[in-house]
Amino acid sequence: MASFLSEAKEIQNDLATIRRHIHQEPEIGLDLPKTQAKIVAALDGLGLEVSTGKSLSSVTAVLRAGNSQKTVLLRADMDALPVTELADLSYKSQIDGVMHACGHGSQPHTAKDPIPVAIEMVSALQLMITRSFDAFDPVVITVGQFHAGPRQI
Repeated sequence: MASFLSEAKEIQNDLATIRRHIHQEPEIGLDLPKTQAKIVAALDGLGLEVSTGKSLSSVTAVLRAGNSQKTVLLRADMDALPVTELADLSYKSQIDGVMHACGHGSQPHTAKDPIPVAIEMVSALQLMITRSFDAFDPVVITVGQFHAGPRQI
């Protein structure tokens, strides 16, 4: 494990550089030729079986480890969102109105997202109505909208 950790530390700066280059030129949707090319270039020379998607800009890299029946899958999203990046970083998006903003879902335990809690409240209200009143009683409860920041859900 110590060897693995020391090897990871050796390539830490290179990995950060690759991530920042990808972050600077975000592409929306499933047609991501620049992002795909950067990833393929980063994987070059690592002894992996690399293949790219034909109708999507996916990248698959397979590492063969003898006759092992074990499989490890790592997945990463490469597409960006139509969001303007406001952070003042040296590697911020160079494309106006587009950024890699998926950080806003990778750490839900740190988010201050009221929507899941509100959804649970609506479910509890609906359950309370169906369990507390006779089906023939004229009882109705409606939650018509949620508001959370600038978006309406």
